[in-house]
Amino acid sequence: SGMRLSSMMLLRWSKCLRQSDSSCAIRTLFTSRQS
Repeated sequence: SGMRLSSMMLLRWSKCLRQSDSSCAIRTLFTSRQS
């Protein structure tokens, strides 16, 4: 079970990065790993 990043997740993640919101980016990555 590899970690697959959906395009929607990547869009959400890049939005967090653009806002310099690291906690948002980390949360996005962790929630993507659970599903």
